[in-house]
Amino acid sequence: MSVWVTTPAYAAAARRKLAELEATVPADARAALAWAANAGFPGKADPASIEAVLRSHEVFVEESFMALLDRLGFPGAAEPADHATV
Repeated sequence: MSVWVTTPAYAAAARRKLAELEATVPADARAALAWAANAGFPGKADPASIEAVLRSHEVFVEESFMALLDRLGFPGAAEPADHATV
């Protein structure tokens, strides 16, 4: 582990960055809803539910992304058809 992570300067820098990110969440949620609508999926999600996903603390970004797509109203991925080999 880096010594930097244990310093007060790191803690202050992390707080500043988190505050910057937090400030953009409402606009980012509205942008995500507009993106989904422009893609043909004008879901019925309210901005607060999208904000909740954007504020989640999932370990893997893929989990957050899938939750975001679900909340935005995108359909799930289709299962691949079994193809017989010749």
